[in-house]
Amino acid sequence: MRRCLDVLLLSLVVTASTLAQEKQPEGCGCLPTATKLIRGGDAQQTVFVDVTDVNDLYLVVTYGGDSYDSDQAIWGNPILVDRDAKRVDMTTLQPHGHQLGWGKLCVNKDQNGGSLCIAGKPIEKGFWAHGPSYLHFELDGKYTQFEAQVGIDTGAGTRGSVEFIVTNAKPKMPSAAEFKKGGDAPSARVVAEPTLATPPD
Repeated sequence: MRRCLDVLLLSLVVTASTLAQEKQPEGCGCLPTATKLIRGGDAQQTVFVDVTDVNDLYLVVTYGGDSYDSDQAIWGNPILVDRDAKRVDMTTLQPHGHQLGWGKLCVNKDQNGGSLCIAGKPIEKGFWAHGPSYLHFELDGKYTQFEAQVGIDTGAGTRGSVEFIVTNAKPKMPSAAEFKKGGDAPSARVVAEPTLATPPD
């Protein structure tokens, strides 16, 4: 895999329709990686991130600034690729820790026990994690790439707005007092500052 020279390079984040037309280049993103703001009803986006030599991986969902009632985030079909090119389904792994903005972490189902779905497209496997939230996985440097399809659960309709961040630093989560239901609350943004690793030779 081509190694990234700049550890601050943002991932190339593409839609599923683009992936169908173009071959995805290798090593298209390094930590930290963030999507654009995604709203309810938006098509899923696919994220590829280089996680070579990463020990701690945080999958973060931000609070978009409006009411967080419908920030029903999905990390769909999350995969880790190890150094032998073996693909590992992350839904078979136990997060080392997690925090959600509402409800509980759901694996391969939504909060009502139904199937995961983004913009009307079924998602076979994944994590349903209401934002703002993070999932922490201990990788111990065993993997080289992370990939997933991300978006807001179809059940939210056109409501909800989040960003998805992949980082190796534990994020600072907003407190309940910072939320302003039904209105703008920019102070409640999730802060995810990266802990930069030394680039490989």
